[in-house]
Amino acid sequence: MTFAVCAALDDGTQTGTYHGLWQRISLGIGLGWFGVLALRLLFERPRVRSRLQEAGP
Repeated sequence: MTFAVCAALDDGTQTGTYHGLWQRISLGIGLGWFGVLALRLLFERPRVRSRLQEAGP
């Protein structure tokens, strides 16, 4: 998404003045999303395990 913003703000010059900045912003958003997802799955795991134990065989 941020790459599209960068391309739109370039005004046809294709100089790439802020391309590195937008790339880093995009990577930060993407890696942050994966981090939040990983933490959510990490803390959700014990709850799922306890539900499975309550259900029994």
